Amino acid sequence: MGALMREVDWSSTSLGPPDHWSPRLRTYIELMLTSKQPMYVGWTHDLIAIYNDAYRPILGADKHPGALGRRTADIFEHDGYPGLKPYFDAVLERGEGVAFVDILVPLFRDGYLEECYFDVSYTPIHGETHVEGMLASVSETTERVLSIRRTETLAALASGLLGSSDLSQIASAIVQGELNNPHDLPFTLLYLPDAQELRLQAAAGLDAALLDTFAVLPEAWRGGAEVRVESISPLTVGPWPEPVTQVAILPLAQESTAAANPGVLVIGLNARKRFDRPYRDYLNLLRGQVMGALRTADLTAVLQEQNAELDARTRILEAFATLTHDLGILSDPLHLIHETQQVILGLLAPGFSQYYEPEDARWVVRSQVGQPGNPEVQTALHAGLPLHEAPALSVPWSTGELYFQTAVGPAAGDLTGDEAPHRATASLPITVGGHRRGVLSFALTPDQGWSRSDRALLATAMRSLNLMLERVDQTHALAARQAEVESRNQALEAFAQLSMDLVVETDRVALIRRAQQIVLSLLPGGYAAYYELEEGRWRAKSQVGEIGDEGLQTLIDAGFAHDVPSLATPLITDEPFYQDAYVHGSDSPKEMVQHIQAVATLPLRMQGVTVGMFVIALFHQRAWTAVDRALLETTMRSLSLALERADFTQQLTEHRDALNARTQALGEANKELESFAYSVSHDLRTPVRHIAGFTSLLRKALDTPLDPKVARYLTVIEQSAQRMNNLIDAMLDLSRSARQPLQIQLIDLGALLTDVRAELLPDLRGRDISWLVDPLPKVWADQALMRQVLLNLISNALKYTRTREHAVIEVRAEERPEFTVLTVQDNGVGFDARYADKLFGVFQRLHLQEEFEGTGVGLANVRRIMARHGGQAWAKGAVGEGAAFSVSLPRTGPLQPPP
Repeated sequence: MGALMREVDWSSTSLGPPDHWSPRLRTYIELMLTSKQPMYVGWTHDLIAIYNDAYRPILGADKHPGALGRRTADIFEHDGYPGLKPYFDAVLERGEGVAFVDILVPLFRDGYLEECYFDVSYTPIHGETHVEGMLASVSETTERVLSIRRTETLAALASGLLGSSDLSQIASAIVQGELNNPHDLPFTLLYLPDAQELRLQAAAGLDAALLDTFAVLPEAWRGGAEVRVESISPLTVGPWPEPVTQVAILPLAQESTAAANPGVLVIGLNARKRFDRPYRDYLNLLRGQVMGALRTADLTAVLQEQNAELDARTRILEAFATLTHDLGILSDPLHLIHETQQVILGLLAPGFSQYYEPEDARWVVRSQVGQPGNPEVQTALHAGLPLHEAPALSVPWSTGELYFQTAVGPAAGDLTGDEAPHRATASLPITVGGHRRGVLSFALTPDQGWSRSDRALLATAMRSLNLMLERVDQTHALAARQAEVESRNQALEAFAQLSMDLVVETDRVALIRRAQQIVLSLLPGGYAAYYELEEGRWRAKSQVGEIGDEGLQTLIDAGFAHDVPSLATPLITDEPFYQDAYVHGSDSPKEMVQHIQAVATLPLRMQGVTVGMFVIALFHQRAWTAVDRALLETTMRSLSLALERADFTQQLTEHRDALNARTQALGEANKELESFAYSVSHDLRTPVRHIAGFTSLLRKALDTPLDPKVARYLTVIEQSAQRMNNLIDAMLDLSRSARQPLQIQLIDLGALLTDVRAELLPDLRGRDISWLVDPLPKVWADQALMRQVLLNLISNALKYTRTREHAVIEVRAEERPEFTVLTVQDNGVGFDARYADKLFGVFQRLHLQEEFEGTGVGLANVRRIMARHGGQAWAKGAVGEGAAFSVSLPRTGPLQPPP
């Protein structure tokens, strides 16, 4: 605005050039230009206009920027000034400030005189001696005022329409809405369908003379589903002096609804307000309220009709209860239909009924109640109507729906039998199980028509009759299924017996033969044969039943070629091969198989491989039913499983026998080995004792001092004898641990550990050892053997921590669900974990004798003792990081150790 102001020739105004402007004016202009609030300064009593950017939208394109520097009276001469002049005079002449809220100020902007509302304050600008000008602060509130007014109108209309159930109440609410808001609704016209024409049903805002002009919806206002604006001849209605020249056409249907002839609401548009988006939204809401009220009125009317129909239907159903009862006790379909005809005719106007079914391109009467009145026509009807020349029958047959005709004569496919007058007819398609069965027709006496209650009766009768006929079919099907179930039960009983036989039998041929016997007992006369392919021919391995022909028996005994169809087909397809009608001569000479009528061949598999063919041949005609097939195929599956089980059982028995023999041999060898070890150990004691004794005597007999070499020899002999003696003791301990019976008792591991540590006390002298001992539980075990286990484990820990300046030995127990685990862990030299299993072998050592003494039997003895208790022994460790040795004992006492 500053730039625009510099372009104005102010010297031509009463303000003069800007450099002559007073400081006060400059101050107000600076204040105004920096404000975001719309402001307007009128200087001198001519109110020369100066305004800021925020004020520009209020002026509109019609006045800005030409209003800058002009007299206010000239700017607003034709719209707002006349009404505001008294307030301007009060400000300029008396120095009084004035303020208004939502004041109506009509303005020419955007090309027309617009209804505008503002919050405004007019403040005098005082000079030294008089008022020099006026400051106007303005906020436009047009949208707020219109929104409130429209919302109040919609609320009032909603209140008026609430509970409206007929057109007169809806019209009254619309009239009241126009009275509440004549600015936005100068007039309202409501058009609704009436005899295929949209006619005026309610109006507001127009006098009677004008209403005649709009009695029928004008052609220009027809069509379309969207809201649109149409121009009209000027009508001076509403609160403004300007005439209404446009109307909004509001079809009373959703824009997505393709209604053929919806109603239309026509609203005269505000002469002082452009039809913008808010105006459109407001009218759409108003249209929605009217549409909702009309739908409510329609639903109310429909509900009233339905209530009347429900009353009629209730009376019909009470009468129809007798028919339903009869249908429930009857089983012949035609009898059911005949009873239905009689009951329905008793509830309708006088007439007659016929039931037709199609047969050989004609409609044939199967049941009739009443007479058409013409004997010749009756004869013709019983002879049958051409299938495609009777629409009253073919239409419901094809559509599956009720078909009503109000006047039927020969040209329409007459079912009435009269030349004249014509009768009303109704045709009911009879559908059972999804399939059309026939058409039931009714014809009334002349001058009678189908009422709503008649149609409801026939629709109910059609549904009930169809359901009853389905029930009859289901009853017949149930009887057949019961017979089939009895047959199936017999098969299941036989199959249960077969299953029991298959469980106890292990011989392959015997299993197959038993299956053949069971299957033949459930089928009519015939025989069963089982074949396997050997050297290119099918050889019979089992046969049950007489073949019925000596030549055929000879052929079976000789074997069939590999490509005979009855055996080769299921081999190729790997599927059962059922022949309801056996083709004579396909497998063997015709004269040998004339007595065979049906054949079934099923592959017998083991481990997924076909090993033979199971054949059933019947001497009587038979279609292989689902029950037959299920029986045979289930038999094959069970037989396959039984054969696989028998084969597996045989293999398992052979393995078990071999394992038992091996176990027995190993046991005997172990006993012999233990006896040998015990004997050898005893036998070696005396020679070793002699070596040690005579070495000592030899040392004493020799002159002293001994020659160093001789002394070293004698020392080696003595040490070897002692090591040999230790080995003999270890072997005897190992033998005794395996031979002596277990003396199981509840022992205290903590007390036993204390005893062992006391025994090893001499080995602890001079050692720095930390003992970390957890509370130890009581266990069920042999006390002497467990003492030996603890002695070995603690001795090992002491031995292999000997190189440690500070040794740490930890003893702990862990209670597991089935075992107690005892662990002895140290920080000694450890061992290579790859060789952990060798630790428990006899004479197995992972360290040199020179490094750590030992026999290599102690840990083997530990494992053997734990095995006798039903437990285990194992070790974990790493070189230089110590070792942990663990043993497990069953919590409930020794288990049987594994072989």
